[in-house]
Amino acid sequence: MKIKLNEMIEIKDNPNFEADADIEIFSWSVSDGEKINQGDKLVEVMVGKTSIDLTAPASGKVKILVEDGEIVSGDDVVAEII
Repeated sequence: MKIKLNEMIEIKDNPNFEADADIEIFSWSVSDGEKINQGDKLVEVMVGKTSIDLTAPASGKVKILVEDGEIVSGDDVVAEII
């Protein structure tokens, strides 16, 4: 399962965010290769000055594709759960 941030947070429909807002990967809550359960905290992101905790949409092993501190768009694949 490829993880795209725009599938996890509704930036377009949230009046606090701009549709084309940059998203910073602030801090992963898991390590690359770690097993995670659906609903566990996966990553904290920053959109503007707002911090958002995102949870795992599925259970499995996490493959992190984007490091802490990187700026991404909502369409970028940031991790996979396999």
